[in-house]
Amino acid sequence: MFVFKNENYVLSIIMISSFLLKILIINIVNLPNFVDSQAYVKAGYEVLNYFEIEKNIIMPLYSIVSFYNEKFFNFYFFNIIFSTANIYLIFLITKKIFLNTNIAVISAILMAIYPFNIFYAVTGFSETFFLFLLFLGFYFLYDKKILPSAIFFSLSILCRPLGELIYPIIFLYFLALIYNYKIKLIFINLLKYLIVYILIMSPWWYHNYLKYGEFVRLNLGFGLTFYAGNNPLNKTGGGVIIDDDDLRKFPERFSKVVKDYDFEDFKGKSGFELKVDYVDENGDVETFELGYGENKIDPDLGYSLGEVRRTKGIKAALLRERHFKDAALSYIKNNPLKFIENMFIKFKRFWNLAPKTQEFSSNFYNFVSVFTMLLLYFFSISGLFLNKNFKNLKLGPLLIFLFYVNLVHMITISSIRYRFIVEWILIILASYSLNYFYVRIKK
Repeated sequence: MFVFKNENYVLSIIMISSFLLKILIINIVNLPNFVDSQAYVKAGYEVLNYFEIEKNIIMPLYSIVSFYNEKFFNFYFFNIIFSTANIYLIFLITKKIFLNTNIAVISAILMAIYPFNIFYAVTGFSETFFLFLLFLGFYFLYDKKILPSAIFFSLSILCRPLGELIYPIIFLYFLALIYNYKIKLIFINLLKYLIVYILIMSPWWYHNYLKYGEFVRLNLGFGLTFYAGNNPLNKTGGGVIIDDDDLRKFPERFSKVVKDYDFEDFKGKSGFELKVDYVDENGDVETFELGYGENKIDPDLGYSLGEVRRTKGIKAALLRERHFKDAALSYIKNNPLKFIENMFIKFKRFWNLAPKTQEFSSNFYNFVSVFTMLLLYFFSISGLFLNKNFKNLKLGPLLIFLFYVNLVHMITISSIRYRFIVEWILIILASYSLNYFYVRIKK
């Protein structure tokens, strides 16, 4: 009945083919130079040389990976390696869940040819490396190895802090429902996770204390994304500001002004200042501060023409974080129905079939994305209900993680980019469906 009799041979072919395909794509496809990718490289240089990352929303681990990748290669070689390893890891996780080699090999094939997995492998985003750490964390949990799992889950927080709140719940699920441990053993193993988490996070906490002069657990990214997704301007569910200057500088990327948020409501508050932009005949933008000195704009003129900007400085960043959270909570409290409506908008944006960005709006990209996601949604939803898989205890932690990630982005800001770190769960479910239908057709 087995289709794949020599799984090691098949996996080798899949992984080598995927690796070569990504090398080919990175050499023939002209991808945009994403600002986020360069920001990681810069942050990696800063943390290794000065032990202080200037940007307040970046975590250190992928930044270090990006810096060394830039130092030794002129393309995202490390991402391609991690992406190739992820094919093997999804095979291992799928096999642990369903105890079926066919389903596991199908999941590896789908991961290898999945267009978004290829895209994130050949760009400088953190998603591929984060998935690598996440996969290892889940695999060792399925393999009943608490300490290695705790190490990789904690390392993933240093890459992206998203999973910090949900990891203890996932550990508790495994300990109580899959391992069937007694309360004492559950407590001991949760304590192990806590100790590992503290040990791994401590250098970052020390970095933040040196930088900010107070304890900062993760970074200062939550306040901004929370406010960007919950303010009167946000109609799209995203967190984007595209202004006239962006249209002039990047006409190939942006075609219209988009403003999901601004800082005008913070006028006069600590951490913000008023500035005025003037565009010269060459299209260059020159920014002036308000005041009466040289190269400053008369305050009366500034208050009518200026925009509120973020003040530079560490103390200002800490003050802004509090302002952002307070403003977002106030908006939600005063507009509960609008908040729920916006959550639905963000839900739709999260599961959207095609990208909304101009550089990937061609008919080819739209067709690939829509066709891929329609198939993935159909087979993954089928896989959830076939043989009542929604009752499968081993799938529970993955579904919890999926719903958690979706909920976070329904509360803050949403994009199909943020969906990628849960799409592998859909691939596992779709693999079950494909194998199920194959077996029925063969019979």
